[in-house]
Amino acid sequence: MHERLGVPLMDREHAAIERLFADVESLPDEALPDLFDKAARELRGHCAREEAMMAKARAPRLLLHMDLHARLLAEVEQMRKDIETAPPATVRELVGTVLPLMISNHVATEDLATARFLAHQRKSAAADDPPKPSAGAGASRRGRG
Repeated sequence: MHERLGVPLMDREHAAIERLFADVESLPDEALPDLFDKAARELRGHCAREEAMMAKARAPRLLLHMDLHARLLAEVEQMRKDIETAPPATVRELVGTVLPLMISNHVATEDLATARFLAHQRKSAAADDPPKPSAGAGASRRGRG
C-alpha cells in the first residue's frame, strides 16, 4: 500500500497500520467493528507522534498537517457512527476500502512532503558538520612533528 518514506518512525508506524488491514477480506463481519476500533486507536496515536516529531524538527506546514490529521480523525469518528447502524456490506466497504484509502492518500501526499523536508534537513545538517578526524589520523600527524 505505502512506499517507504525514509523516516523510520513514519515507515514503522505506517507499516503497522497497513498490517492491520492485511486480512480484512477474510474476517467475519462481526470482527470488522473491532478492527476499525483498533485501527482508529492506532491512527490517533500515530498522528500525535508524527505531530510531535514534526514540531521537534520545526517542519513547515505543521499547522496544516495537524489540521489535516484533525479532519482525518473527524472522518474516522463519523465512520464509527456510520458503522454502528450500517449493513455488513457497508461496514466491510468502510473498514476494508475507504479507511485504508483515506490513510494511504494522506501518506502519499502530506506525509511524503514532510518526509522530503526531513530528508533535506538531515542532508543539510550533515553538510554543516565538519568531518571528524579518525583517531589514527590524528595520532599519525602528531607523531610527525
